[in-house]
Amino acid sequence: MLRLFFALLLSSLAAPALAQPLMKNFAEVAVRGEVAPEASANSYALIIANSAYRDGAISDLAVTANDARAMEKLFLGMGYPADNVTLLENLDRDRLEEEVLLFAGRLRPDATVVVYYSGHGLTFEGDPQNYLVPVDMDPNVGTTAMALRQQIFKRRALPLESAVLDILKSVDPAGIVVFYDACRNAPFAVDPNARKSVGGGDSFVPARVDGTAIFYSAKRGQESIAKLAGDGDEVNLSLYTRVLVSELSANPAIRLRDLHPVLNGRVAALAREGTNGARSQDPSMEQELDYSRAPRREFCLASVLRGGEAVCTGPEAQPAAQVTAPAPMPDVEAAFWAEMRARHTAFHYRQYLQSYPDGAHAVEARQLISRLEAEAANAEMLHDWQVAQQMDELEGYRHFISRYPDTDQARLAEQFITLREAEMAQVADAGAWDAAQRIGTVHAYREYLAAFPQGGFRAAAQDRIEALTPRYRVCYVDDVRPPDAWLSLRTAPSQGQTIANMPSGTAMEMLGPEQGDWHQVRTAYGTGWVSWKVARWIRC
Repeated sequence: MLRLFFALLLSSLAAPALAQPLMKNFAEVAVRGEVAPEASANSYALIIANSAYRDGAISDLAVTANDARAMEKLFLGMGYPADNVTLLENLDRDRLEEEVLLFAGRLRPDATVVVYYSGHGLTFEGDPQNYLVPVDMDPNVGTTAMALRQQIFKRRALPLESAVLDILKSVDPAGIVVFYDACRNAPFAVDPNARKSVGGGDSFVPARVDGTAIFYSAKRGQESIAKLAGDGDEVNLSLYTRVLVSELSANPAIRLRDLHPVLNGRVAALAREGTNGARSQDPSMEQELDYSRAPRREFCLASVLRGGEAVCTGPEAQPAAQVTAPAPMPDVEAAFWAEMRARHTAFHYRQYLQSYPDGAHAVEARQLISRLEAEAANAEMLHDWQVAQQMDELEGYRHFISRYPDTDQARLAEQFITLREAEMAQVADAGAWDAAQRIGTVHAYREYLAAFPQGGFRAAAQDRIEALTPRYRVCYVDDVRPPDAWLSLRTAPSQGQTIANMPSGTAMEMLGPEQGDWHQVRTAYGTGWVSWKVARWIRC
């Protein structure tokens, strides 16, 4: 059977409040745990729900409206004044922005603000913003250029950080807590790098916002589960919201740092069990609250009264005793650490540190993160090296060296490049020499030497040039006329035998010896003598 280690371990810690029966629908939501409503007078909740999308290309969300109503009932039951709880449902982009501004205008100084969002959401590679998809968003664009498509969708969506959280922060609340329960499948084709909610892949940039804690319904790259196997028709809340309202109804004053381990462990265990191991869902958190602005240096969504003072409770619904700094219950921390240690990923160790940055296992968690990241980086490097070897191209090796310059593989890649470049130079050298030989002229051999001054055929090219370059003045038989129509080449001056009768155009190297009107020459017919009396037939 798939293990439910964390949920069972938490429930075994003598804490019925830690394993509350899951509520099935918003009608069941009722705060049963101890709470001091009067302590919530300066607490505000903004609930945004987008479920009825106007364009048919964007899927509607069946449970979103119910999730929003469940959260509304929860906040009212925790003592939030009705005027402080705002539900914005299926508003277009402009109206949504306007309502956020109006909500911010109602906040009092040092207020505590909770933002809950349910609907479609987007993120983009390298962009830390989370984008809400308004119900009037047009998914159709007239371009296939990826960068331009991203810019268009960013303008049409509503950025959570800049259009919501920054507006709320402008009135200086004591803290903002966000529950981001966005469905995870992109509702339309933005681009291959677009994801739902917190995004996916190593390119994701966490949305760290000062003064804010953001609870995500699942970690990046995962889908939020709407229903589990075996859920009947009466179940109309998403898995994450069911766990959230169930736990907060039983223990509304739980410290945020203790709430996250409970949500993470229970949602993860239920997702594994409820899908027969086919799917996983691991809630995550980004913690950037300023604890110096919180009473007793603790944040919780509601409070209980002890000695006339509003305080948070631990995970077992007992008031927290620590006054100066957040201090989780040791048994709960141990249970959370055991589950994170069993998962053994950098993500899970970071989730432990988000809740317990100074916990008993914080040093070990950071060491394990460093080790796992180093192992992951090394595995990625080895994979890229394998790819470079399979490509076996200079560009691939050069790209590897640029990414991993100080590795043994980079040095090996440099050797491969040197050998490959030498091989390519040899092939080019031999090809150029063959071409020069086919042409067989002095100019061709000189072009070879200019291109390959240190080429392997350098000496042969120089020899060919020397052999083809005349050392004597060259003259040509020219303008010979009938009846002879040629110039005779003889073995000796005057009475020598005729070697050849040379027609117009015959080249003659003037060797220098002369006897009277006779000159010694070298021609294609051989070496002999010609008479200069017929100089009109010779052109030099």
